[in-house]
Amino acid sequence: MEWFSVPGYEHVPNPSVIDASADYILLLEIKEDVNVTVGSLGKIELKRGWYAYCGSAKAGLWGRVRRHLSRPSKKRWHIDHITKHSSAREVLWKPHEEGGECAAAYFLSKSCVSVRGFGCSDCRCKSHLFYLGPTRSHDEQGDDLV
Repeated sequence: MEWFSVPGYEHVPNPSVIDASADYILLLEIKEDVNVTVGSLGKIELKRGWYAYCGSAKAGLWGRVRRHLSRPSKKRWHIDHITKHSSAREVLWKPHEEGGECAAAYFLSKSCVSVRGFGCSDCRCKSHLFYLGPTRSHDEQGDDLV
């Protein structure tokens, strides 16, 4: 049994084998508390632990995930500002559906702490980044980090 799951998504051990349009959840482990400046959101305080980021890759999962794994120097999306602070990364995916990443974000918002405004400048979601907790289980409930 996987430590983290969202209905309809499956863990993919090797994202390079999937080049289809996809909705994905990137799991990131931040090893220590860190303050990060993220574009118009300003300074964000990230606690040590695991985070889930909901995204979509209409041009292909591997192209997008490869960017997240490479820690890009040019910051294009909010997530680009924090991937360099992560050590472990895991990917969940499903074939792309319009609104799929927002549906996953809504699902996670019911049980996880959100980082307000992160990754959702083009939709009405509260966030697309969620704090899962300090260990590989999400037992924290409640409010926003920011």
